Amino acid sequence: MQAEGETVRQMALDADAKGLVVRDLHNVNVYLYESVYQEMRVKYKELDTEYFAAHGEDLSKNKDFFNAVFRAGLQSPQLKEELELD
Repeated sequence: MQAEGETVRQMALDADAKGLVVRDLHNVNVYLYESVYQEMRVKYKELDTEYFAAHGEDLSKNKDFFNAVFRAGLQSPQLKEELELD
């Protein structure tokens, strides 16, 4: 069983409705350069504040934030630019 939705928030709500938990998700360890790590931390804190104001709950880093980062990044034309493939 997997979560479905157009956005990560919709996927999270679908996962909750289906009773999916963390153990049902894939664990992927990543290694980040210091500057990317710091940028990620700052962006997470910014979005957590915004998310709380919009939804009345904290933004889950593993379940929501990282999934959104990966989905957005995979669809971004900047991905190929970062890898110098254009």
